[in-house]
Amino acid sequence: MVNDESANDHSLKLGSFRLPRRGGKDVLLTKIHKPAHGAAAKCKGRVLVMDDEEIIRSILCVMLLAFGYDAAVAVNGEQAIESYLDAMKSGAPFDVVIIDLNIPEGMGGKETIRRLIEIDPGVRAIVSSGFVDDPALLRFTEYGFKGALRKPYSISELRQVLQDVIFRDEFTEATGNLSA
Repeated sequence: MVNDESANDHSLKLGSFRLPRRGGKDVLLTKIHKPAHGAAAKCKGRVLVMDDEEIIRSILCVMLLAFGYDAAVAVNGEQAIESYLDAMKSGAPFDVVIIDLNIPEGMGGKETIRRLIEIDPGVRAIVSSGFVDDPALLRFTEYGFKGALRKPYSISELRQVLQDVIFRDEFTEATGNLSA
């Protein structure tokens, strides 16, 4: 656990978090707390991150938590679907799922989004990949994704795609799809 108790407006309190164990399911629901008088606006919501690379899961979680989101992680599609179902059953569903396309050990992104759509046709998912020529990244809406992130991406790109996906759907629901 890291705590920065400095008095400046940019101090953060970082809560500890767990990453999934091999073959096990650990869920992350911890926040970084930034003082209310800080400059950055806080986001709200729950994000599930599916990526097979531990370093990417770790970095994404730190970024998401810094934005104000609650974050959970999964190493493959099987874990992501299980976590998604558990969250739905608990009454605290995920607002967004960030899905890596290529998972060498386990269900990959294309199959995961297909199954998530079967479970929840309203799922908001963002595809994430370093394979810039993959059709699922180039034509992400055809695969059921609401947004796309090309690795490597910046913090501002992540924040923008998250906000676009969450707020576009909320606006569409509130206006009855008048923005088409």
